[in-house]
Amino acid sequence: MKANEEWHNGFFKNSFYNPASPAAVEKAPSEAAFVLKQLKLEKGGALLDLCCGPGRHAVEFAKKGLAVTGYDFSAEYLAEAAARAKKKRVALRLVRGDMRRLKFRAEFDAAVNLFTSFGYFLKFSDDLKTLKGAARALKPGGRFLIDII
Repeated sequence: MKANEEWHNGFFKNSFYNPASPAAVEKAPSEAAFVLKQLKLEKGGALLDLCCGPGRHAVEFAKKGLAVTGYDFSAEYLAEAAARAKKKRVALRLVRGDMRRLKFRAEFDAAVNLFTSFGYFLKFSDDLKTLKGAARALKPGGRFLIDII
């Protein structure tokens, strides 16, 4: 059996894979606090939430005063992130795109990739493209935190 190289295009749908389940949303504030402590990010810092999904962490980061850019391939998740940000009255910059083709350059103090949102591609070279893009997106001395189960 041969896997479709772009299988992820149809996988991330809330009907099957829901990172915004009530349990996941409930944990988001404490997870975000942990991430911010580890990255030593302070109010006003610029943060890239790579594969932000429905924005449960992005909103928490924004509530702490960070300038958050949420980046995801799923238009459905980005719409949910926008609605969540509006409800919580925080600003998010939301960008739709493929994580292998990040266009940012030296823009962020830190980047995060949470909830095992890395390592899905069939080619290791695609993972490297993602890592190189994340490195380019960071300011000198910026940090990248990846959360993988």
